[in-house]
Amino acid sequence: MPDSADKPGRPGTDRRGGRSRERSGGAGRGTGERARRSGRVLSPRSRTFRALVEGTTHMVVLIDADATVIYVSPSVRILLGYEPKDLIGRSLIDIVHPDDLDAAAEGMAYEAAHPGRTELEAGDMAIPHEYRVLRADGSWTTVEVLGNNQLDDPDVAGILIVARDITDRCLTDETVDLLSNSAPLSRVLRSVAGIIERQIRGLSVGIRVEVPDGGTLLAPRGEPLLVSTLPGVLAGQPAADGPTPWELALETGEPVVAADVAADDSQIAPSVRAAAAQLGLRACWALPVPDVDGDAPIGCIVAWSTEPGEPLIGYWVALRRALRLASLAITRSRTEDRLRWAATHDPLTGVLNRAAFVERVEKVLRRHPAPVRHAVMFVDLDHFKPVNDRHGHVVGDGVLIVVARRIEAVLRQGDTVSRVGGDEFCVLCADVDQPTAEAVAARIVAAIGEPMVVDGVQAQVGASAGLAIGSGPDDTAASLLRRADSALYDVKETGRGRWQEHRSA
Repeated sequence: MPDSADKPGRPGTDRRGGRSRERSGGAGRGTGERARRSGRVLSPRSRTFRALVEGTTHMVVLIDADATVIYVSPSVRILLGYEPKDLIGRSLIDIVHPDDLDAAAEGMAYEAAHPGRTELEAGDMAIPHEYRVLRADGSWTTVEVLGNNQLDDPDVAGILIVARDITDRCLTDETVDLLSNSAPLSRVLRSVAGIIERQIRGLSVGIRVEVPDGGTLLAPRGEPLLVSTLPGVLAGQPAADGPTPWELALETGEPVVAADVAADDSQIAPSVRAAAAQLGLRACWALPVPDVDGDAPIGCIVAWSTEPGEPLIGYWVALRRALRLASLAITRSRTEDRLRWAATHDPLTGVLNRAAFVERVEKVLRRHPAPVRHAVMFVDLDHFKPVNDRHGHVVGDGVLIVVARRIEAVLRQGDTVSRVGGDEFCVLCADVDQPTAEAVAARIVAAIGEPMVVDGVQAQVGASAGLAIGSGPDDTAASLLRRADSALYDVKETGRGRWQEHRSA
């Protein structure tokens, strides 16, 4: 027969037969109290509650049924810039953006109609809400809110709200949407600059884009939070009188931080220091935008702060996110530019292809109809096939490239050259009189006929050209090209190495 001490539930013993530890107020009550508390939201007045919520970066708020704030965690200083005492006793609705008031009222009604559960089961899911709320500095930030209605719990008697800042996510989503919809690069980079400026208070951001031909493009700033303008000399423009942080960042591929540009030992160009001082800017952070393929930097983010110092550790999250987005935006823009260029240009010589040339002629005719006159020339190389056959396609391709450059060199500003076939070129001279058009044709024939050296090989070709000048209301690109081609045919029939204008029968 088992000993009575082994029976479960006997007062003063545990299941192993040993004496349980004495607790103040009785063992049964202590155990029941733990069980009662284990499934309930702790009172905001309890030390345990404060230990849990006051160490988190999320903002924890307790409001009553009328949305009056009963408690707010100290993290409100980080999230919104308020002191807790600034909000306690106020309606939480007071800081909701006017355009989000209806959504906030709907969210409150939902929470009021759905009392919180003390123990979640499979399938339970709190519904997050998103609102814009007013920061202490007057700006708006977007927060995601989760509510738990504990009005019926006497230890809480309120609706517990947990909020986190999702401004960076919203801004990133906005930028990604712009990227996916092929928005102009300047608009995407404004959004990227805005990500930094809205997350790190006190910054003005400019973005410099490295153009493949060696030039630079200064993208428009993000939202001007500090100054009305950020001049190019502070946004990434080279300085003629000394070094800049962004030039060094582009050269090294590493971030360059000028913690205090006003310091006597600063090595920054005087013009940059003077411009920064005029706008009250003290620190500059220059971050090279990496190429997605790992090549040389394709741009630079230039962030100016009104306070001296280096970026805080937490700031690097926003800065790195902006760098990734800027890299995607610039790379996408370059890819689209290359695709557009390939669709309209001859890949060997870089001049317009036939389709783009015809479109250009049609556009000129529409914009400047008769009586304005336009000339179209059809140019065919003489003796090109023997050069190509004797020296190979590498030399032959080099000859075509030299010919294209020589034609461009003798044209007027605004004239257009196109390669329309293997060794055939076309030229458009818009708004031209007859003597000028004839002079251009003569220069083209003479320039092409000069000897050239290609890949160590001396070569010489000639050129024949047909010229058509249009001034009639019925002229089209096709009709002008047809007449120029007819004039070229006559030149070929009667002797090469010259030009001839088409004459109506």
